[in-house]
Amino acid sequence: MVRSQYLRDIITLLLDDDDEYILIKKQADWIEEEKFEYTGSGVFVSFKLKEQGLKYRFGVKDTRVNGVLIKSDEIDIAADATIVVSDGLIDYLEIWSYGDVYPSKDPVHYTLAQQWKEGDKNKVIVR
Repeated sequence: MVRSQYLRDIITLLLDDDDEYILIKKQADWIEEEKFEYTGSGVFVSFKLKEQGLKYRFGVKDTRVNGVLIKSDEIDIAADATIVVSDGLIDYLEIWSYGDVYPSKDPVHYTLAQQWKEGDKNKVIVR
């Protein structure tokens, strides 16, 4: 399981309530952070999928799932997040700032919101 609560919140919102990506959502229970590559304006988080997650291979070989807006005092303007699926398996999470600054660690305080739905159930607020 992903250790970072911030990353878990992002992944949960990206895959929430979408039957099309149900197999990817099941894979998310079996991933762990493997490598972080901070770029100054974002981060790439590579994952290692445990063997139990392999049975949930997604039928589409390569796809991207995005749509969560990230706001924080620690991020310039805002940021967006995308899960990248390669060969039917979760490969990495890409987060990029709309501005020039993204912190070299998880923000402590943040608001995440699904961009395709509105409402309090479609947000995570950590103060």
